[in-house]
Amino acid sequence: HAEASHVGIEVAYSESQFLVTVRDDGRGIAEDVIENRIPSGHWGIRGMHERATHVGGTLTFRGGAGTGTSVTLRIPMPSA
Repeated sequence: HAEASHVGIEVAYSESQFLVTVRDDGRGIAEDVIENRIPSGHWGIRGMHERATHVGGTLTFRGGAGTGTSVTLRIPMPSA
């Protein structure tokens, strides 16, 4: 969907948290979709937030339409 040319994945962990960030240079996601977590007829972003919360983590989206997207999942240890 993103029409990205490049995708990067960063995985890091420490004694306090597990962190995964996925970035792309694609079309990005409109701010209203990120903020409202659900475009009409879709459940993907809301479901991702629900799954992150279920394991005690947080999910952060950055970017906007035309700027690519960065998604970061943080899970505190020892939940991870």
